[in-house]
Order: sequence, then C-alpha cells, then structure tokens
Amino acid sequence: MLRILLISHGSIFGGAEKNFIKLFELLKEENLDISFLLRNEKLHKKLLEKGAKSYYFGMNNINRFETFSQYKKNIEAIKHKVNEINPDILVIGDGFELDIDSVKKIIYIQGQNKFSMEYLSKNQDKFDFAVVVSGPLYEYAKSFIDERKLLLIPNWIEEIEGRPKAFSDIKEFRVGWMSRLTSEKGWQDLVEALKNTDIKVDFLGDGSDFKKAKDIEKQFTNFKFLGFVENPRSYLIKHCSVYVFSSKASYETFGLSLLEAMSVGIPCIAYRTDVSEYVLGKDGLFYENIDELKNLIFRLKENKNFYNEQAQYSLERVKIFSKEQAKEKFLNLFKKLSEEANQ
Repeated sequence: MLRILLISHGSIFGGAEKNFIKLFELLKEENLDISFLLRNEKLHKKLLEKGAKSYYFGMNNINRFETFSQYKKNIEAIKHKVNEINPDILVIGDGFELDIDSVKKIIYIQGQNKFSMEYLSKNQDKFDFAVVVSGPLYEYAKSFIDERKLLLIPNWIEEIEGRPKAFSDIKEFRVGWMSRLTSEKGWQDLVEALKNTDIKVDFLGDGSDFKKAKDIEKQFTNFKFLGFVENPRSYLIKHCSVYVFSSKASYETFGLSLLEAMSVGIPCIAYRTDVSEYVLGKDGLFYENIDELKNLIFRLKENKNFYNEQAQYSLERVKIFSKEQAKEKFLNLFKKLSEEANQ
C-alpha cells in the first residue's frame, strides 16, 4: 500500500487548511495509507475526528520571532518524524522546508506568495512536482517553476444539487455572502449596493471587521451578520436565492465559497477578477462597480426567466470542478511517482 504523508506548516485555519481535509475525504476510500504532520492544532483535531492519522508538531511553534537555533531544532524534529513514518510520497503545503531526502515530493501550492515561489524557484531539484489549484495560479507559478514540473489540479466540490433552485421556489428573496469579514473580501460592496432597499442579505463569516459589521446591522434592518456558520452550504440551500462573491484580495487563488454556492444551484454574481472568471466562467454574472452589482441583483429578483437561466448556469458550470476529475489526477500523479521510485 502506497504511503502518503501530507505536511503543512500553516498556523492559520483558512482555505488551504480546509483543503487538506477535502483531500483526505477525496482519497480516504482509495488503497492508500494517508497520514498528516501538522502545525495547525484545529486542523489536526478535525482530521482526527474524521478518522485520519494525524501528528501535531505545535511544540515551540515556528514563527518569525524565534531564534535560528530554535527553528533548526523544530525542523530536525519534523524530519525525524518524517523518517519515522517513512512515506513513499510526501505532499508539502506552502512554505515548508524541502531538505528531506530519499522520498518523492509534491509541493501543493494554494496561495500566491512571491517569497515562497522564489524559494521554490531556487530549489527545484528538491521536489518532483508542484500542484496548483487554479488556472490563474498556474500562470503565476510558471514564471518561477519549470512548467514540466507544474500540474494543475483544480479545487473541487464534493456535492452538487440534482436541480437548480427555481424562481417559483423562492419564498423570500435573500442574498447570501460567506467569507472572512475583512475589507479585502469586499463585503462592503453589498452594504453600499443594498442599503435603504428591501432586499435582505445574510453575511456568513467572522473576521476583523465583525464589530464594524454589527454596528451596520443596527442601522439597516435588511442586513444580518451571522458570524461563523457550521454548515454554510446547507444554510445557502435553505435560505438564499442569490450568492455574491465580492473578494478583491490579491492573494485569492480560487474562491471555494463561490464554488460551493454554484453547487447549490443558485445564481452567482462575482467581482470580476481572473480568479472569479476562472471559477464562474466568462459567461457568468460579474460586476466592476456598485451600480452594476445592484442592477444585477434587482434583475434577478424581478425577472423569472433570467433567474432560472442563471441558476441552471451555476449548476452546469460547477460540474467541471467535480471531485471525480480531481481524484483521477491525484491518483495518476501518485502512480507515476511510485513507478519512478521503483525503476
């Protein structure tokens, strides 16, 4: 049985960390021995809950304030654990030490970080492949990494509804939004577009702007800031008619929340970026200013045919990001590396 060890240096529980859970769920039924070596305690605990083998290396957490000797001590302890697990293939998250010998290595790149890319560019002899999660990230990465080592395996969705939400299904028209409440995620666009209107908006997520958002909630009764929601996809199915992906973050490389909303079968509107166009497709609904956003939302609210067309479009578009295509690509990659190791 092929032994796969996934190792992550990330200490913040964000999209990249959630993807490690998704990857375990994707591959757990295959004939693989999968384990994790993690710095993130929350991710470690969630994987244990799902039945994964996970090891936590939170001792003397690596951070920019520690001494070089502390850093080296941690790295040596992690290398020792890797050798103890003795994997056939090592899948390494962004920003981790590559100097681990005698094992096939895949770099799993989920973020656009120039420092990490420059490091990988100088150390290409130390890994076999670099997997990236979107087309725009592939275009960025190929400026640093030999394209022969780059492999695009897009993020995927586990569940897709059997049919889109119909205009006739709507009991109360509500707009959904979910992400971290920070300015670069663009939540203020919806406030500006829909304040002093009768359209209700549910914001799912917590973040540094949450207090500011709750003050806005007191001023405008059509906005609800719900904080962290355990199962946001179920919430969208039950409560939301339209989804808005407003992120303007320069570090955005995919937009998993947009993919999740599309899988529900509701119309989706996105702030136009190369990332949102990659996910939603060039025929999707995009805005570049507040008036365009407002007009699209009202058009969906008032035009039955337009609403139904866009709901159907979301469901058709999301199928290209199925879990089957991702699983096949990962398994083919593991097979290729395994064969190379045995030659």
